[in-house]
Amino acid sequence: ATGSYDHTARLWETETCTCFRILVGHLGDVNFASFSPDGSMIATASDDTTVKIWSLDEGNCIMTLKGHEGPVFTAMFLPYNEFILTASDDATAKIWDDLTGECIQTLSGHSDGVLWDR
Repeated sequence: ATGSYDHTARLWETETCTCFRILVGHLGDVNFASFSPDGSMIATASDDTTVKIWSLDEGNCIMTLKGHEGPVFTAMFLPYNEFILTASDDATAKIWDDLTGECIQTLSGHSDGVLWDR
């Protein structure tokens, strides 16, 4: 999966290197895309301050996570599909319930944007 300045994410067939789905819905650049451990969903992080969760089967947005006050750099599923972790330019990281979209915890303390990597 790739994210783009054109506000979309694209899913690619690895054998043929062709795009088979375009995820449209963000209002800003898409900075990060991450697959769920079971492969059923993808999370996209955007400059529009949101994270969108997409169904891979249908290609539709099934949930939008709102709560950051700046661009979101990272969104990734934690193991076992229970939580989603996000990191933002607003100097916070957040942990979300992947079923309800509720923010469970905000991690603060940085004085500038937060990056998260596996």
